[in-house]
Amino acid sequence: MNRGQGAWAALAFAALALGAGAGEDESFMPKGGRTLLLESLGATPSVDEFRRIATTKYSDEQWVAFLIDEGALDRAQYAAANRDLMARYNRGEAGPAEFTEFYLSTLARFGADELEALRARYLARCVRPRIVSKARDLVRPHLDAGDLTVITTAVMRFLSEPIAAEFGVEHVIATEGERRDGRFTGRVAGIPNTREGKVERLMMWLAARGQRLSDFRAIHAYSDSLNDLPLLSHATHPVAVNADPVLSAHARHMGWPIVEYF
Repeated sequence: MNRGQGAWAALAFAALALGAGAGEDESFMPKGGRTLLLESLGATPSVDEFRRIATTKYSDEQWVAFLIDEGALDRAQYAAANRDLMARYNRGEAGPAEFTEFYLSTLARFGADELEALRARYLARCVRPRIVSKARDLVRPHLDAGDLTVITTAVMRFLSEPIAAEFGVEHVIATEGERRDGRFTGRVAGIPNTREGKVERLMMWLAARGQRLSDFRAIHAYSDSLNDLPLLSHATHPVAVNADPVLSAHARHMGWPIVEYF
């Protein structure tokens, strides 16, 4: 659900844009039962941010930075393009296809075995060391309550699924990469899971389970980005978490809860 100044409070590729955890404002926390909880993978602190709370990087943005550091991508070609695309996406200027296929193109350069090895190093170096207990504490009450918990993210499944697993979240709606003969092509398969596409993909996912939004007495959605306004509009309990300026202003206007974690 979002891609702004993430709320993950610690991971390396995509901050979990969640809401308050145990001990926080009970007024917008799920109470169990037929509750749909939507979470997103957004931005996470850079290494230096643990010391000075400065910049953030998204999972796919950081994936590119990781590949550059590994020598697997050309710095001159990718570093500036990576920063420019992310800035334009956050301003609402880059479209879903351009955004998703730039990052999916990095997968097309490698065979399956090499990709698995790169991802394993990425998770070990850039993700797991940055997961703090507070981040896990945000998710655990919802899982313990038996809520249907979904991470919905523009980030490609290749990266988002193993990170969601770190939090014990089974259900992931993510941007899917096209494959041919066992290799990624660099193109998106189906509808990119961004902006209005997140709503469409969510409806499709629920329909495949024989469910609809109206089946749930409460829908809690947490996001940090203006790009998730279409999704937040379908929630009974939308929450802005470490929100970008546009979403923050909208949340104040609408009277939505606003949570700041870093």
